[in-house]
Amino acid sequence: MVEMYVVPTVGNGFIALMPKPSAGEKLESEIVALREKGVRVLVSLLGQDEVAKLELQDEPILAHRHGIKFISHPIPDRGVPENTDSFLSLIVALREEIEGGIGVVVH
Repeated sequence: MVEMYVVPTVGNGFIALMPKPSAGEKLESEIVALREKGVRVLVSLLGQDEVAKLELQDEPILAHRHGIKFISHPIPDRGVPENTDSFLSLIVALREEIEGGIGVVVH
């Protein structure tokens, strides 16, 4: 079961936080569950090394297959965004999605 923690927002959309998805066979069912909960944008903050270690390489492919836009914006573990301009652009884009009625989840 997918756990999402929805943050109250203004507008018709929402933003939620979730733990990293399960790897392997469970990944696709979790993506489907996110879609059923209204998620249309999935943001991963994992670095490429973490993606490989956690076996989540198929996450972008599966998200796309189920009509979910996938955005990768790696942030170092226990760190902060290295490029503040890029991170600010992401935040602005996500805000526009939410204000437009889109469901967004970040892990």
